[in-house]
Amino acid sequence: MIDYQTALARLPDNLRHKVAPPDGNGCWRFTPRARAPGGYGTVWHEGVSWRAHRLYFTLLVWEIPEGLVLDHLCRVPDCVNPNQLDVVTQRDNVLIGVSVLAKNAANTHCHRCHPLSGPNLVIIRGKGRADYRTCRI
Repeated sequence: MIDYQTALARLPDNLRHKVAPPDGNGCWRFTPRARAPGGYGTVWHEGVSWRAHRLYFTLLVWEIPEGLVLDHLCRVPDCVNPNQLDVVTQRDNVLIGVSVLAKNAANTHCHRCHPLSGPNLVIIRGKGRADYRTCRI
């Protein structure tokens, strides 16, 4: 667990002023208006453009392993608090999110209440999707 003051002391001078003190949710908000799609802060550091949360995590915790991403546990895209970021696979990040994909992945039954598993599940070759035997009858 990294506290805010310790984190500020470890950051390069040009990055310290870009982080607001913790808010009521514990988020350290990235203050510049530079934003990437989805509201993620962006910042230049040593000639490279970074998503702010990735840069601050890398500088304060460790380098993010290749093939992994950061999940905002707080669901605030401009939060750079490393205590609220978790290293996960992209698949896990999507599934634990709040997107339509995540909601659909959590479904256990179709809209007609048929199970989305077992012998009821059929993969339609060439169409890249699944269908359900009971719904096809």
